[in-house]
Amino acid sequence: MKFNIRLKFIAFTFCIVLLVGGSISLYSVLKGRERILATFAQDAREITTVISGTVVNDLYFLDLRSLRRRLQSARVNPDVRYIYVTGLEGLVLSDGTGENPLRDQRLSDSFSREVLLSKDWISRVEGDLLKVGGPVFLPDGARVGHLHVGFSLRHAYEIAYGTTKESLYITLVCLGIGALLAVFLSTTFTRPILSIVEASREIGEGKLDVRLSVKRGDELGVLASSINQMAKGLSSNLQRIRALREIDTAITSTLDLREVLSVLLEKIDLALPYAAATVRLFNDESRILEAVACRNLDEEEWKEAEGKAGRGPANAVFEGRAPLMISNVQTDPRVKDPSFFRRHGLVSYLGVPLIVREKILGVLGFYTKEEHQFNDEEVEFLTTLGGQAAIAIHNSQLYEETKRQTVELERANRVKDEFLSVMSHELRTPLNVVMGYTGMIKDRMLGEINPQQERALNKVISRARDQLTMISSILLATQMEAEGVEVDRHEVHLSAFLEDLRRNYELPSGKDVTLCWDYPSHLPVIKTDSEKLKLILQNLISNALKFTEKGTVTISARMKEDGRLRQRRISLRLKPAEGSNRPQTVDRRRSSVEENRPPPQASARFVEFKVADTGIGIAEEFFSVIFERFRQVDSSETRLYGGVGIGLYLVKKFTEVLGGRVEVESEPGKGTTFTVTIPCESYLSAVVSEEREQSPGDAFMNQPSHPYGSSDED
Repeated sequence: MKFNIRLKFIAFTFCIVLLVGGSISLYSVLKGRERILATFAQDAREITTVISGTVVNDLYFLDLRSLRRRLQSARVNPDVRYIYVTGLEGLVLSDGTGENPLRDQRLSDSFSREVLLSKDWISRVEGDLLKVGGPVFLPDGARVGHLHVGFSLRHAYEIAYGTTKESLYITLVCLGIGALLAVFLSTTFTRPILSIVEASREIGEGKLDVRLSVKRGDELGVLASSINQMAKGLSSNLQRIRALREIDTAITSTLDLREVLSVLLEKIDLALPYAAATVRLFNDESRILEAVACRNLDEEEWKEAEGKAGRGPANAVFEGRAPLMISNVQTDPRVKDPSFFRRHGLVSYLGVPLIVREKILGVLGFYTKEEHQFNDEEVEFLTTLGGQAAIAIHNSQLYEETKRQTVELERANRVKDEFLSVMSHELRTPLNVVMGYTGMIKDRMLGEINPQQERALNKVISRARDQLTMISSILLATQMEAEGVEVDRHEVHLSAFLEDLRRNYELPSGKDVTLCWDYPSHLPVIKTDSEKLKLILQNLISNALKFTEKGTVTISARMKEDGRLRQRRISLRLKPAEGSNRPQTVDRRRSSVEENRPPPQASARFVEFKVADTGIGIAEEFFSVIFERFRQVDSSETRLYGGVGIGLYLVKKFTEVLGGRVEVESEPGKGTTFTVTIPCESYLSAVVSEEREQSPGDAFMNQPSHPYGSSDED
């Protein structure tokens, strides 16, 4: 069931009155009850104090008969339910009755225990009783006993009940007044509101010719008048929005500047009731506001007149970055050459700035053949149109500039690539000569050298080798960008490929790093480019060693076959030899339950290589840039690690060329893992060599130590 606004207004008003009246009533009841109880408690304390003064002498002299009479006198008060006098230890001496049944008994309730310990009068409400008690003192302050009096609250509650009834009567009266007020207000206000709602609904449905006839002097009358004005404004704005949309669609359909200006002026002529329109754009090179296009005017004559007139109203618009209106350009002193406007019958002028992203591009001008006062709505609309036109003009200018910059940029890239290629090629030759002669001296082909000289030569060779690697990487990257990359796919036996990589890999000295190789003993033969795969792994291993001062660098490979790995594994680790700080190669083979069985026949899908280190790690925000050319996490001149930032770029490029992908996982301070996944074009069964079973004592086969560079620094 739906309620109209009148019923809702009645209900709302009634609820307000009920809330106010109920709140007043509740507040009155609560405050009245509190006030009555507080008054009663105060009277009870005063009565108790008086009784205490009458019994102090009897209590001091233990005159129990006189004490009983005095307590009997106190019980005459109808509000006194009980009265006890106790000694210092809390034993009852008299209760004001002849039987005195509690004589010599200790009161054990919690209130009596509090009275026994209290130094002043205390009171507590329990049920329909107000208990008051406290010590009885002699004039010198000595305590001689305690007095307990229980007062009935029946009379106080009767008074509170009467107050509550009065409050309820007041509430009912308020509700009645509220109901009458709600009916009156609903009749006065809801009818015009319903009319406004209906008119608003029709306007919302697009009937912009609807008008309200509510004539009132209050806010509802103002609201009705505002809605009528809104409907009129919406109708006008809708027409302008349609015009703006048509113009915007037209001028954004092309990026050619001349065509944009032509379409803009054409649409203005069709949509707006102005005799002529002009466009002036600022030339950044000449620093002049140039006349570039017009509509309904002879363009050559207009441009010639603009050239003769010099600075005029358009310049004022450009410099002020605000619209400018002139009622009559034929007589206005700001117009330098009014003869052109007289010949063409142009009278009023409005110029709006073409602004985009806080930059002013030029001025859009409008002319009428009769004197016309442009109102605020027209100025706002034409300013919006100028903003749209500025965006289209700006995009066209950017497009033209982009085309020019693309041809600069392409030439610069060619020059840069040629320079890098030539410099890399020319630098390799002298470096090879340096390395060659240094090696001859180190190998004592030109005479004996001492150990200190040998260490120095090792540093020279190590640094020259690093520099040669960087130059080769730059040359390779330059060739990739200029000539592309060709893939030479051939059969690659992965086990032999990794064995060769392991045997030829050198560790830098001066670091406490263990190199661990982990891959199955029977990896298959796949089709890929072994040289590019080798460069991928070499770059990843070199990076791992560079950024790991202490710990482990692990190189692993796995053939993924439907999620199963059912091959024997071979783990190759570097451990220090006895009596030496240099690591040596240890080849460990572990047998499995399927050691003598051939590998499974399921087709392999890809090979997964991982290079994991325990080095400095990489923050997650740098993951997106480390594979870019010449990019490093720390590119400052004071960085701790050298390099040109080309290794990971080559890794990514070569991995993509081989149809694979590279991923990185890292945490600062805990290390980094690079995962390279290479798909297999075909699965070629690996030859399974028969191996004899080894005893545990034969499980380790010592390999010769690898040659290491003697550099003391990385």
